[in-house]
Amino acid sequence: MVVVQLLGGLGNQLFQYAAGRALSLRTGSALALDVGLLRGELNQRSYQLQAFGVPARPAGRRDVPFSFRQPHRSRLGRKVFERIPASLRRHVSDRPRVVRERTFAFDEAVTHASGDVYLVGFWQSPKYFEDVADVIRSDLALSPQRAGVTPDLASEMRQDGTVSVHVRRGDYVTHPLLSPCPSAYYRSALKAVANSTPVRTVYVFSDDIEWARRELDLGIRSVFVTGAQSRSDISDFYLMSQCHHHVIANSSFSWWAAWLGEWRDGVVVSPGRWFNDPAIDTRDLRPAAWLAVSA
Repeated sequence: MVVVQLLGGLGNQLFQYAAGRALSLRTGSALALDVGLLRGELNQRSYQLQAFGVPARPAGRRDVPFSFRQPHRSRLGRKVFERIPASLRRHVSDRPRVVRERTFAFDEAVTHASGDVYLVGFWQSPKYFEDVADVIRSDLALSPQRAGVTPDLASEMRQDGTVSVHVRRGDYVTHPLLSPCPSAYYRSALKAVANSTPVRTVYVFSDDIEWARRELDLGIRSVFVTGAQSRSDISDFYLMSQCHHHVIANSSFSWWAAWLGEWRDGVVVSPGRWFNDPAIDTRDLRPAAWLAVSA
């Protein structure tokens, strides 16, 4: 069995699901999702894959290694557990085997893991699932009805020459590791798209749409998507994926909307700098065909 620990928002959960699903397909194993960390009192995220109907079951208590079960999931609880003498700990079953993410860059060894495993990490690289990409896209296909949008609006965004632009602000404004992309990035990124293909309409999605209205003068017909058109994160996500081309933020949310887009000839532009810390190795984060643009 392959068990995946889920944490973070929708984009993070999709990376974790995709890595686990790919490994389960390679090994012919069942897939289970551990949502325990999404239920904590201090956690501000929730399980967000229900709209996709993914082929995985919730992990039961016995599917999770002892050191990751409640009440042992807290950092303090794990430290206490790790201090228990080995002579006593060996009497506690700690299966399945824990496979931890060792680096942000792609780790090929993880794709060859065998037996019962418990994946702990973010797994933010398409290389973890590129060999089963068609299956992942099928698993994560959404309809307008399931996404909560009108078919007419989705059809409008599927026209030639449409571009989704994602402006992520919110917690990024004060985040120590991630910063919002500046307006200069969006102008440069949209210019890169326009240099490759005709652009008809830009659809701007943001968790701070007023900032986007005020700061983004893109010089092209722009529609700022608000609650009148899209009423949830899933609605935004689905509509973004319908556009022909994509200008994403340094966000796994828009990364996935672009990756799941149906247009194989679409242009995707991503920020050249993803994290504030240049020591984090992001070379495996983007598909080879995507463009990287700096502000």
